[in-house]
Amino acid sequence: MDDDVTAAVRAVWRDVLGTADVPMDTPFFEAGGDSRRLVVLYERLKAATGASFPAAALFEHSTVRAQAELLSGIPAPAGPAPGGPAAAPDRGALLARRAEASGQP
Repeated sequence: MDDDVTAAVRAVWRDVLGTADVPMDTPFFEAGGDSRRLVVLYERLKAATGASFPAAALFEHSTVRAQAELLSGIPAPAGPAPGGPAAAPDRGALLARRAEASGQP
């Protein structure tokens, strides 16, 4: 699992749930999430990582650890992620690490 992706997922969870305490293995709904916040989580994870995945994947991957593993396995997009750098300040580092790991320039 990619530590940068894990940190990004945890940061999004902290923001969406409004808490500093984000457990790695507690499901989103048990950690205080609800359906509205799940939609916000989905949009912010996509913006923070540049990954494209179905929203339903968050039900199958409901913890920080599981979501980080999911997002670590999704190749980085060729172009900039929707939302731009202002929406995801550490997106560049994530993309660079993914490119480096895949052997792309």
